[in-house]
Amino acid sequence: MSETNIKLRNDRGKPIKHKAFEDYLRLRRYSELSIKYYMFWLKKLKRISLTNIKFLLRRYRSRDVYYALLLYCKFAQLDRYIEFLKSNKPIRDKTQKDFVTNLKDIEINKIESYFKSDLFQKHKWSDEFLLLWKIIKTTGLRLREALSIRLSDIDLNTNTMYITVKRGKRREIFLPQGLIELIQNYYYSHRYKPHNPLFRKRFRTYQYYFERVGLEALGKKIHAHQLRHSFAIDFLKETKNIQLVKEALGHSDIKTTTIYLKVTNEEYKKKIKEFASKRVE
Repeated sequence: MSETNIKLRNDRGKPIKHKAFEDYLRLRRYSELSIKYYMFWLKKLKRISLTNIKFLLRRYRSRDVYYALLLYCKFAQLDRYIEFLKSNKPIRDKTQKDFVTNLKDIEINKIESYFKSDLFQKHKWSDEFLLLWKIIKTTGLRLREALSIRLSDIDLNTNTMYITVKRGKRREIFLPQGLIELIQNYYYSHRYKPHNPLFRKRFRTYQYYFERVGLEALGKKIHAHQLRHSFAIDFLKETKNIQLVKEALGHSDIKTTTIYLKVTNEEYKKKIKEFASKRVE
């Protein structure tokens, strides 16, 4: 049987609907470049049935690393489609997200009080995490952006730093003098060279640190992005300018930034109710 006569089918024997999968990826907020890449390989792989994809992944991953990675690139989008087919719950459209889970001021204060405790100081990674916390809290960087910092990226004359974000774009970040000194001291104490990364562990390790700190300080897990949300909300309250917040966060589309307007509007409703109630009394 020729390849052109075989169509990729799901577990019920029905042909895969490429358009449905494309819509699913868009709802899950995949970039247009990723969607284009996934759909390209989905249309290429016509002889693979969904029932044996995982078997093939297990089989070929055990061989030469390069060959395994090459096959994984081809099959990755099919794993996503398996998830799509098995999902019985309605898909939440993330493009319509209307809330953020930021850290409240009282939670940040509790965490920073916890930093002074013996429970936190006993961790071998306490100094490293404290520096990472201050960087994200001060700049609003994404976790991955913060982990890419090198001393050589910092212009000491202007107190600015250039970081590379998605698709090779470079973004200018202002750093207070106090934060620059903390980064310099950390480099010198660890005898790092300026071109060496500031943070050297895996991405997941730092995610775990945030979760651990949240559990010990607040009794619940926290994530680095919540600290970024807090920066954005506080900056919006301070400046009252959504365009400035967009630039500070490095958003390519201001629609992404408008999520924080919802939060400040909720704050307004709460404050106006309190104010009006006092006026009645």
